[in-house]
Amino acid sequence: MREVVALGTPEQVTAHLDHSARFLDALSGEIGLPLARRAASDPFYDQSGERATFQQIVPVKHEYVYKGIAIASVNTHHTFFGERCAISLSSGGPVSTSCVGFGIERWLHALADHFGGDWDQVQGAVEKAEKSLA
Repeated sequence: MREVVALGTPEQVTAHLDHSARFLDALSGEIGLPLARRAASDPFYDQSGERATFQQIVPVKHEYVYKGIAIASVNTHHTFFGERCAISLSSGGPVSTSCVGFGIERWLHALADHFGGDWDQVQGAVEKAEKSLA
């Protein structure tokens, strides 16, 4: 899993998630890879604790799913890691965090499946998307 993590103010980490979600939507659209975005949960929260309950009420993680397999996700942790790891903003208070994750081997599986194992076609679609999104 390749993850890109943002640390900062709530506004900064929200901007990171918004940008990442737009990128994933645009990339999958350009490639023609049908992805469904669905609410998900994180296993690192104590499942009997307040944060796990909060996550069930207010979705903080969304996965991008291809044929039942999550290949990417966008996730806000609010101040969980800032509090847990004592990471503070220079202005005081715990840092907020967010991340976008890419399951590289899962992307390869999805692309191979979607294009019927034709890696030349995969490469062409990815290169076309790269030019379009640049």
